[in-house]
Amino acid sequence: DVYGAKRQQIEQEITEAMRQAFAEKGIALESVLLRNVEFANPEFAQAITEKQVAEQQIRTEEQNLRRAQIEKQTMVAQAKGEAEAIQRRGETLRQNPEVVQYELVQKLAPNVRALYLPPNYLPVSPRPGGR
Repeated sequence: DVYGAKRQQIEQEITEAMRQAFAEKGIALESVLLRNVEFANPEFAQAITEKQVAEQQIRTEEQNLRRAQIEKQTMVAQAKGEAEAIQRRGETLRQNPEVVQYELVQKLAPNVRALYLPPNYLPVSPRPGGR
């Protein structure tokens, strides 16, 4: 933990212990700082480094998971909004069939300025498969 988050706590504990020992000798100790800590056993230092890397990977994965959850919630909200818009549009078109005729004419001939249709004309949509 001298490499990690508990470094300050360890420094404080060492400072307090040494302060008492030095005070008995008439020396006032202000603080102890732990910097560039090296272990005699290189495998121990490697194990600590690997642990820190693993902890960072876990934090990164947790952040990625939170981001994915937010993206999922956003996509669900968008899909619900689109579904509601489609449903409302369908209701509007069912209540106003002349809008369907108008839109059909708009899509069939965008450059035509006038189109004459029989008085009881109902648009016929093509069958699936074009038959």
